[in-house]
Amino acid sequence: MIFPQETLVGQTYNSWTVVDFVGRDANSNQLYKCRCSCGFENVIRKSTLIAGESAMCRNCRAKKRLESKLDIVGKKIGSCTVIKRLDNLKDQSYYLIRCDCGNEKTAFGYRLRAGKSTACPHCRIKTHGMSYTSTYKIWTGMLRRCTNKNFKAYKYYGGRGITVCDRWLEFDNFLEDMGIRPDNLQIDRINNDGNYEPGNCRWVTAKVNNSNRNILKNKKGN
Repeated sequence: MIFPQETLVGQTYNSWTVVDFVGRDANSNQLYKCRCSCGFENVIRKSTLIAGESAMCRNCRAKKRLESKLDIVGKKIGSCTVIKRLDNLKDQSYYLIRCDCGNEKTAFGYRLRAGKSTACPHCRIKTHGMSYTSTYKIWTGMLRRCTNKNFKAYKYYGGRGITVCDRWLEFDNFLEDMGIRPDNLQIDRINNDGNYEPGNCRWVTAKVNNSNRNILKNKKGN
């Protein structure tokens, strides 16, 4: 290969490293084979490199945009500030957030970016006015059993893999699916090895609930 008098070979422009001179295009623009930091190679005009019009390959640009979108630590979303990113949960980004009232909770990244799961439960109750109802207390108890390792019943629920579906992390959604708790009835999972989610939960009497639990105990005993 015959190099032009002023070659760019060996020089770096942003994420590109110039590997070789490959000739000129129809307009006599110098063309160079360049290697992105990720290893991808492409032919780029000299003027494009010098002007910084191409800083990296298409894949790296897409990755950078995605990382920028996911980087929400420190941002204020709704009534909460994102404190830090936690280990992924269910293959989804997971964050610790702090409500304006000072309470902290966790939330999935996709819900935060959609503007959901922002206010903590104590602040959200101001909108639905049901904080002192038995329906709301059952909902909070359900969450504690599945998420709070310090809760005495956790080992029977979250401790053995029982979870609350994403939809029911919002009380309004739980209320919409289950309705107001009928008098003297309890929430029950039809499949005791299943999660708290639509289709697996119902309102039953304490007798039916206890019977369902005993079936599970007998299974384990066998």
